[in-house]
Amino acid sequence: TYTSSNSSIFQIIDLGKGKCKVVGKTEGTGLVTLTIKTTDGSTLTEKVFISVYTKLEQCEAKASKTISVYRK
Repeated sequence: TYTSSNSSIFQIIDLGKGKCKVVGKTEGTGLVTLTIKTTDGSTLTEKVFISVYTKLEQCEAKASKTISVYRK
């Protein structure tokens, strides 16, 4: 599951198959938290810090982070 630490700043849209899209609502910062529950009952967590700034008309940007999870 993906969660937002500050849903008034940005929204997380689950795209399925382990992918999500983050949509900014207003300027601010927060964390996107990915929580994975394994078949043996363990919980794995990864956090990504997000900053949202006012969109510039002349500029477009895309950031991407791929997270690989391995079990021992």
